[in-house]
Amino acid sequence: VISGTPTVAGDYSVTVTVRDSFVPAGMASRVLPLKVYGPPQVVTDSLPEGKVGVSYSGATVLAGGGKAPYSWSAAGLPGGLSMSAGGVISGTPTASGDYSVTVTVVDSLVPAGTANRVLALKVYPALEVVTASLAEGEVGLAYSATVLAGGGKAPYTRSAIGLPAGLSMSAGGVISGTPTASGDYSVTVTVVDSLVPAGTANRVLALKVYPALEVVTGSLPEGKVGVLYSGATVVATGGKAPYSWSAAGLPVGLSMSAGGVISGTPTAFGDYSVTVTVVDSLVPARTVSRALVLRLRVQGDVNGDGLADMGDVIRIERMILGLEGPDSAADVNGDGHIDMGDVIWVELKIVGS
Repeated sequence: VISGTPTVAGDYSVTVTVRDSFVPAGMASRVLPLKVYGPPQVVTDSLPEGKVGVSYSGATVLAGGGKAPYSWSAAGLPGGLSMSAGGVISGTPTASGDYSVTVTVVDSLVPAGTANRVLALKVYPALEVVTASLAEGEVGLAYSATVLAGGGKAPYTRSAIGLPAGLSMSAGGVISGTPTASGDYSVTVTVVDSLVPAGTANRVLALKVYPALEVVTGSLPEGKVGVLYSGATVVATGGKAPYSWSAAGLPVGLSMSAGGVISGTPTAFGDYSVTVTVVDSLVPARTVSRALVLRLRVQGDVNGDGLADMGDVIRIERMILGLEGPDSAADVNGDGHIDMGDVIWVELKIVGS
C-alpha cells in the first residue's frame, strides 16, 4: 500500500520490489510510472468589462494544475450571462453594476480536485446620447453647445454630420463656430466610448439657425411740433421673434414702445439722429442698432427755418405755379392737396388766427 500526501508534482519512476518467505528468499522488482499533478487553480485574474444590451463574448476563464479536462461553473454572474462547462462566459447583460463572480474549476482526477477564485466583473449602462435638443443659432452670431453622453465607459469621442456651414464639433462634444447659412438642420451626433470593443450610439438632433437680425426701416416720417406723431413703426427681420425695441436720441415728447412704435407729441423742431435698437428672443439674445433721422417741423414751416412766415407762403405759391417740385410739408392743412387752402392756412397762422 502506497499512501501519504505528495508535496511535489512531477513524473516519477517508482521501482517496487517484492520478497517472499523462502529461505533463501525470492525477490522480484518492477518499475512503475507515477504521475503527481499539482493542485488545480484558476489562472485568470480578471474579466473584461461589459455593457448592458451588448453581446458579451471572449471571456474564457483558464485553469492550471490538476488533471484536464476541467469542468467549470460560476456564481454571481449578472443577469443575461452564463458560463459554459468549458469556462466561457457569454450572453448579453441586462443590468449594470460591479459584480463579484466566484468561478469554480473541477479537474478529472479521482477523487477530483477543486479550486475557486473571485473575479470582478464591471457592467456599464447602455451608451446613449443624453442631449435631446440643440440651442438655436443665428447667422453671423457665435454659437456654442455641448452634446452630452451617458452610459458606456468614459472618456467618449463624439462626432457630428449635417451641421450648418460654419459650425463644427470637437471630439469632446462641443459644437462651436459662427453659422453662415440659415435653415432647419438635422444633425446626427455619434458618441463612441472606451470599451474594447468600443460601443457606439447615435442621435438625430434638430438645429435651427435664424437669418441675421437687422433693422430694415431706413427712414422715419417727418413730424410737426405740437401735433400728435403716430404710425412710425420701426421694422426688423431675421433673428428670433418676438423683438424688444428701444430708442436713444428721441426729441422731447416722443417715446418708443417695446413693440417698435414711436409716438407722442414733439415739442421742438429740428433734425434728430435717433438710434433704434432691437433685441431678439434668442438665448443669448442678439442686439442690433441703426441710426435714423427724424425731422420735426413747425406746422406751416415749409422751408424748414422753424417759423411759419411769408417765406413759407411764397414757397407754397411756387409749388402751386409749378415753379418748384411738391413737398409734402406744403400740405399744411392736411387735405391731401397743395393749393391756396394751404396758403390761407399759413397766412392765418402768421396773423395769429
